[in-house]
Amino acid sequence: MIARYTRPEMGRIWSDENKFRTWLEVEIAATETLADAGIVPQSAAKAIREKGDIDVARINQIEAEVKHDVIAFTTTVAEKVGSESRWLHYGLTSNDVVDTAQALLVKQASAIIRDDLTKLREVLKRRAWEFKDTPAIGRTHGIHAEPITFGLKLANWYSEVQRDIERFELAAEQMRVGKLSGAVGNAAHLEPEYEEKICHRLGLNVAAVSSQVIQRDRHAFYVVTLAVIASTLDKIATEIRHLQRTEVREAEEYFSEKQKGSSAMPHKRNPVTCEQISGLARVVRSNAQAALGARRALERASRAGKRGPVARARYLAFIGRAHHSAGLDHPCRLSAQQNDESHRHAAGLSQAHAEEPGIDWRACLQRAVAPRPGRGRNAARRRLSPGAVECDARLEGRPEFPRLDHERSGNHIEGKAGNAGARFRSATAAAECGQDLPAGVWREVAYS
Repeated sequence: MIARYTRPEMGRIWSDENKFRTWLEVEIAATETLADAGIVPQSAAKAIREKGDIDVARINQIEAEVKHDVIAFTTTVAEKVGSESRWLHYGLTSNDVVDTAQALLVKQASAIIRDDLTKLREVLKRRAWEFKDTPAIGRTHGIHAEPITFGLKLANWYSEVQRDIERFELAAEQMRVGKLSGAVGNAAHLEPEYEEKICHRLGLNVAAVSSQVIQRDRHAFYVVTLAVIASTLDKIATEIRHLQRTEVREAEEYFSEKQKGSSAMPHKRNPVTCEQISGLARVVRSNAQAALGARRALERASRAGKRGPVARARYLAFIGRAHHSAGLDHPCRLSAQQNDESHRHAAGLSQAHAEEPGIDWRACLQRAVAPRPGRGRNAARRRLSPGAVECDARLEGRPEFPRLDHERSGNHIEGKAGNAGARFRSATAAAECGQDLPAGVWREVAYS
């Protein structure tokens, strides 16, 4: 959303500065939780909290080279932390940080939206009582029908906004979840208990089941709810725009003393706020379609790159700032300061009677070869080549560990991935390869 239609408080939430600081907040929470459990040294957790900082320009510079935003971020933070930075991002994958931080950003934005919706509801309630006895003409198909009061029209808007608030509360709560379950959601590097503790430290619930990402039905529901709210604002704005027509003039939006309507016609009092609301509501509704379409691609390609269609849909999904510009500021002011044209209501009354099979076991080997406290994941990556895997003394001195595949093992390694469980049939596979595997290379992780 361009700056013209972005309110400062919403713009600050979605700035790069705040985004990266929120990423750092997740990293700090993870490190401190693991330090409390004795997995990460307390000195490292302290260093990351005290020295950890971000530099947007430096992050952008590194990203231009590595083409990966999270690596650029962690590299920048590591430069400031020093040697203890080897414990930064320990046990995490990129989307553990990005999706959990995104939930925190949506939580911040939702607080503003919730507050504005509440203000709008109270204004409509007050004005409905104010005009409960003001006669007006009711219209159907834009044609005069039967008499109503102007308060009834406002009461109808009040009731709809109340329903919008209830829908929004549900959507915002469903977005208030984090995940730190790893690259495919099978808790391969962090036990679920640590995921829960980290999320609770951040004020979030835990996604019960996830893949690489928090499932996008939550995001789609949230954005669709924003679209419904924007449509309510569009409806109100369209009606006020009609009532402000020269030939109707039953009501009009607020027009300040120094405001001008035309550079050529000094008499013009244009409904510019209503027109902005209706125009921006269309932007929010179009993003609802993008959010629904993004659900298909995100589970398998959530890190498609900032400029890819998937990432574009992701960032478009959080269009709360557009939603605000589309009316949560304007209607409050508009309704609170709406000019009363009661005599026009009476005049109207008198005028008419009116939308590979298999499992990558090399990730398991990586856990066995490297990640014990004091050993970094990069070292493990260097030890793992696409072919044979070099092993250290932990593999009982054997120089190589043969690649396990379906051709060499008559009894396939059976995997069921996901948070429902990841099971590896190790004994038979190891026997057929003629090797004794160390404990920890293959393990069973099952969740009740």
